[in-house]
Amino acid sequence: MITLVLADLAIVAVGLAVGAALALFVVDAVRQMNLPADR
Repeated sequence: MITLVLADLAIVAVGLAVGAALALFVVDAVRQMNLPADR
């Protein structure tokens, strides 16, 4: 049972990491579109 819990936690951690990376990527893309191109 402990191994199943650890596997679930690992899957959740990977999912959160991927979600955070996608969120940062989207936010960065939006900021680049909103900011002027001279920067």
